[in-house]
Amino acid sequence: MSDMIQNIMNKDTISAAKKPLPKIGILYDSHYKNTGDKSMGIVMADFLNTNNIPFTDVSPFAKNKSTYDLLIIGGGQIIREPADSYYNNFRIWGRHILNTADITNAKSLQFLKDYEYVSVRSSVAVNKLGKNKINAVCVPDICIAMQNKNTAVKIPKDSVGIHFMPGRSDMDIKKHIEFVKNTTKTNTVVLIPFTHYAGDYKYLKKIHAAVPKTILLVELEPQVLFDTIGELKMLVSMSLHATIFAYSQNVNFIVAEEPEYKKIGAFLKDRGLQHRIYTDYLSLSNKTKFYLKKQNTNYNKELSVDKVLLEKHFAKILAIIKNIQLDPKLHALYSEITAIEDAKNSLVQDLQEAQNKLKDANLSRKVMAKELRQIKSTKSWKLVGFINSHLRRK
Repeated sequence: MSDMIQNIMNKDTISAAKKPLPKIGILYDSHYKNTGDKSMGIVMADFLNTNNIPFTDVSPFAKNKSTYDLLIIGGGQIIREPADSYYNNFRIWGRHILNTADITNAKSLQFLKDYEYVSVRSSVAVNKLGKNKINAVCVPDICIAMQNKNTAVKIPKDSVGIHFMPGRSDMDIKKHIEFVKNTTKTNTVVLIPFTHYAGDYKYLKKIHAAVPKTILLVELEPQVLFDTIGELKMLVSMSLHATIFAYSQNVNFIVAEEPEYKKIGAFLKDRGLQHRIYTDYLSLSNKTKFYLKKQNTNYNKELSVDKVLLEKHFAKILAIIKNIQLDPKLHALYSEITAIEDAKNSLVQDLQEAQNKLKDANLSRKVMAKELRQIKSTKSWKLVGFINSHLRRK
């Protein structure tokens, strides 16, 4: 059990006998094989269970979200473009909690204005929300509160864990294989699939085939991954949450930036650890050698700040739960607003799809027109034209 969660429980555990129980749900990206999002679900379930708070693990596709007195939504990269039909499942109107989530864009965020508490995991996201006049608090990713439950798979002591995946850097698989070969000369290398939805196991399997000395793990559940990363000498990764798993357990790490949302850089910059990012093959090799030689690495200073902030965060959530106002009329109102917004977002999505089809059609028309011009410029076309003209005169 997390110390910070136990501290909150000791201070103020809800008594179910005092008043009717509110209907509480945790809503996160449980649909995709996303280790980070599922880990957040584990942390929140541990917190609520420890405090004897009944709750429901709500599916993103559930139709009854507006019936909950309180939804704890997030974290992860869940607030995205309004035209994204899947992630619209997390745009819920009401007096809810946004739980250390991330903001991809700053469009159509009015649904957050009635929230009891808005927390995000980077100062970048706080600034985005501030421009929309939404008060938000920067809170560390709650996976930092995850606890080792001794479920790690058996790996050799002082192993170097490597998590590579396609499409996240300029390096291709040949460069990754070369790096792994060089690393195995002086270290035991464990290849760790982590970003399951991106098919990283298949990618790492190819690397393992090229470098049989490595140990290839199968796809593991989040808790087992967390505990196993805690056993490493060092982690080389391309994932934010793999990095957080290493950071929270004082494991040496370096990581590639996530190119689309820059969320890894935002997390590390807030902790003064941006030097842990590698950008190319040279920095990957050099930083790995440097940190493997560096002894007694720890992030205790940074972690102590994070843990204080998280303790306050969990206390805030507990206080909100304790003071929930049960109001069926309010549910009906927010349900109606959500239905209207869903219909609007659906129209936006349809419009975007129509625009994309029109764009594709125009592009096809231009390609066909170019091909026709090329055909008409050939000698064969001109010869056919000459023959047709001659036949018409006869």
